Amino acid sequence: MSAWGRTTGEFAASRIARLYPAYWASVIVLGALALAGWVTDHRPTLSELLANLTMLQHGMKIRDLEIVYWTLWQELVFYVMIGCFAAVGITYRRCLGFMAGWVFLLLVGERLDISVLKVVLVQFSAPYFIAGMALFLIYRFGGSLLPWLFVGVAWTIGLIQALGERPPAVVRFGEALGSALVVGVISLIFLVMILVALGKLEGLDWKWFTVLGALTYPLYLFHHHVGFLLIQWLHPVLGNRVTLPLVLGVVLGVAWLVYRLIEVPLQPRLKSALARSLRADT
Repeated sequence: MSAWGRTTGEFAASRIARLYPAYWASVIVLGALALAGWVTDHRPTLSELLANLTMLQHGMKIRDLEIVYWTLWQELVFYVMIGCFAAVGITYRRCLGFMAGWVFLLLVGERLDISVLKVVLVQFSAPYFIAGMALFLIYRFGGSLLPWLFVGVAWTIGLIQALGERPPAVVRFGEALGSALVVGVISLIFLVMILVALGKLEGLDWKWFTVLGALTYPLYLFHHHVGFLLIQWLHPVLGNRVTLPLVLGVVLGVAWLVYRLIEVPLQPRLKSALARSLRADT
């Protein structure tokens, strides 16, 4: 959806402007908290902080400043793939071929245990990216057999990967109940996105949904570190019932401040600057 009809440069500019302002704020704020001694599990070194500012720390085998950053590497690799795809030109049929090749190479990488394929094809996240692409085709062009087959294949691979890694639910509740929980949660995620692709949720157009949607990324970046620090400080004094809603309110407030003070002013400026840089030779 973000790359359709755009050049690789335009797509890259839109993703950089979307991801980096809030991310830089997160690294700076959480890094400052850690250096001040307010850490949840790890005090970073200067080289770790500098590497994390680039968002490329996984490629350098350097520890994430914040545990939730691990998904951003998966996202970056996927964006590189889509950027290369955009250079060729994205069409409906090419999307089908792209997804077919992705699934095939995933299986080859698993069968022969080829590490480079597993990394480049983001093995763990691939089923969800593939399902998202297929559901976008259904959303834009209507349902037909091949996109639905890719949704089914992605759902199947996602379940096999999750169940094969002995997820915490299986360890805690046992094979029967734990497996049912894993299948249920992943299937619910797929069901919600299928309803979106089919237009079944278009009636949910409440204005506050837009605000909540805008808060999801900064909330994701800040909730873990800020939340756990607050829980450590407040829980011994206030207990569960007061600490939980108070911490939820604070982390949502932090996310809103990052959105209003960082993302709203910086995203369009960064995107414009990147667009001008792309036209620097004209």
